Amino acid sequence: MTEKEAYSFDEINRNSCRYILNDGKPASFLFCTNTSKPGSSYCEEHHKLCHTVFVKTKNKFMLNNKTQTLIR
Repeated sequence: MTEKEAYSFDEINRNSCRYILNDGKPASFLFCTNTSKPGSSYCEEHHKLCHTVFVKTKNKFMLNNKTQTLIR
């Protein structure tokens, strides 16, 4: 993610990434504000982060359609 300033919800527009960057009360949330991916509320980076799929099998798991070995 390129570094941009974070804004409150009242300061962002409909094309802004709505990924919350801080903890706390909702009134104090700050949002990413990079341009959102078409059809998503998030920019490319945050969309991938929020929509990652894990499918666990015996000793492996799938992460975004790539098989990974489970390390214990």
